[in-house]
Amino acid sequence: MRGAPALVLALAVATVGAAGCGAPHAQTDMEPPPDGGMTLTLGTLGPDGGYQPLTDGQDVTLVEGAQGGFHVWMQFKVDDPRAMHVEAVRMAHRRDGGELVLRAMGPAYDIVGMPGGGPWESTNPVPMFMCPSPLGIRVVDEAIVYDVTFTDDAQEPVAHGTITLVPRCPTDPMKLDFCMKICTG
Repeated sequence: MRGAPALVLALAVATVGAAGCGAPHAQTDMEPPPDGGMTLTLGTLGPDGGYQPLTDGQDVTLVEGAQGGFHVWMQFKVDDPRAMHVEAVRMAHRRDGGELVLRAMGPAYDIVGMPGGGPWESTNPVPMFMCPSPLGIRVVDEAIVYDVTFTDDAQEPVAHGTITLVPRCPTDPMKLDFCMKICTG
């Protein structure tokens, strides 16, 4: 286990860099799409393996990733799709104080209009990386605002979704202790 503290430190440093290096508050240069844009709803993987909507203010369990960090997994739904190629711009910040926790680009999707006008849903969940959190920023048990904007090939916003969730550490004692160490800033 000698390398584990070094890994945690390296992940924390990388996270700070990914979060905007020195930017203490959420910053966005992405404006929501103008009226007439597509409707983007944020959800997660349901028990049946399909899209399940999330509810504003809902608690979500942090899921440990392959490299030891913790994530909130999201899927996306567009209710009024138009055929186009989009890229997801993903951000998360603390509701109280506005500290930036995540800023990431991707993945890209080819949205296709569904027969009969049905919704388009992403097929694979996307990790919203939460921790190790940037130094000094607690994410566990805090209200986190998740913003996702889909941009077209010209980098213009075409859909935007936002939701506030409260990440919680897993209850498994082996994961709980580690989660509390790296997700409390």
